[in-house]
Amino acid sequence: MNVLLAPIGSGGDLAPFIAVGRALARRGHRAVVLANPCFAEQVERAGLELTAYGDAEDYRALTANPDAIDPLRGFYAVMDYVTRTIEPLQRAITAEAARAAQQGSAPTVIVGHALAFGARIAEEKLGLAGATLHLSPAALPSAHQPPVMNGVFNPSWMPRWYKRSAWWAIDRLVIDRAVGRPVNAARRAAGLPELVRLFEHGWDSPHRFLGLFPEWFAPVQPDWPSNLELVGFPLDDAAAPLAPDEQAQLDAFLDGGSPPLVFTPGSGNRHAHGFFEAAIDASARLGRRALLLTRFADQVPERLPEHVRHFAFVPLQTLLPRAAAIAHHGGIGTAAEALGAGVPQLVLPFSHDQPDNAARLERLGVSRTIPWRRASGPAMSAALGKLLSSLEVARACHAWRRRAHAGDALESTCDALESLTARAPARRLRGER
Repeated sequence: MNVLLAPIGSGGDLAPFIAVGRALARRGHRAVVLANPCFAEQVERAGLELTAYGDAEDYRALTANPDAIDPLRGFYAVMDYVTRTIEPLQRAITAEAARAAQQGSAPTVIVGHALAFGARIAEEKLGLAGATLHLSPAALPSAHQPPVMNGVFNPSWMPRWYKRSAWWAIDRLVIDRAVGRPVNAARRAAGLPELVRLFEHGWDSPHRFLGLFPEWFAPVQPDWPSNLELVGFPLDDAAAPLAPDEQAQLDAFLDGGSPPLVFTPGSGNRHAHGFFEAAIDASARLGRRALLLTRFADQVPERLPEHVRHFAFVPLQTLLPRAAAIAHHGGIGTAAEALGAGVPQLVLPFSHDQPDNAARLERLGVSRTIPWRRASGPAMSAALGKLLSSLEVARACHAWRRRAHAGDALESTCDALESLTARAPARRLRGER
């Protein structure tokens, strides 16, 4: 099987696609990652093929834009970037599929992120089998248990007619207006019908939807797609190990005292100066050691207290079992790794799927939430102190840790993708005009 993996977003969004690609490669399939050139090293160090498309400066401009982490403007900043990926991604997939066909290789399957609109267009245009990987439940609308979204009043306890109306308004007045025009322009150019309600496209077709999260984190809703399968968290270390000198420095710090607090604002966040200042203050107030994670060193004070260390990157699967707790932005990958390690979480969401992930973690009893803009040393130290001293939180972390490791999400994902080669592509999909 020739699998073309099309993630969209930050390095955290890329990681589960790399994990799936490595699992497919272990089964003897060819896995190619199509991504922005910025991620070349991350893909190649994982031992996978990369087909780069788009402009590296385009992604850097997104991360440099402060709107990207704004609670409301963040959606539009990301969608503006996403729309510029549509045609380059479609062209890259078309070229890869043609190359595979000329070489007479196994059937091609396209596996895309929920925002990889170019992948869906290529899939339908070429008549190939395909799947969408939903990394978190926030992109799955529901009139039963709606996801938590910044600026949207749509709680689960409201009448169903209200929740349906709210989703209609979000779809037509926000999502369709933000991305509908460029998506449909690309579809028209490909000779495909236009769409409405983009995120429900293909819900009643042979196209597969795979949720990379377990049902105990996000129970299946009656109005989710019938062709959705929840496979669980893909807890696989998709990152290459640290260089020997970096690993030695990390081991020396971890072995030199009590388990530290870990602070990370997300792999693509370049606007976290205040977060790290508050983290240093909070760790000092608690008398705890701290480890700061960011690739953007200019966000961290040049001189750190003796109890604090900064690393550009450390694989969370190896770090968190040796940590006391983690404070993070609410990205689904970080949340899943913390659940898998059984450590308490302080979540400071700013936008995108993060508020919904934060709410789900609180319902599990493993976390507390502070809005990103209200982060301060006193607030973070108070929340972390309560998390670390709570027997209820400790019990919940232990219980969900065992559940997080039940089953094998990557093997289930590979099984589902392998089954696609026996399926015929859809002729008419939901949402077509």
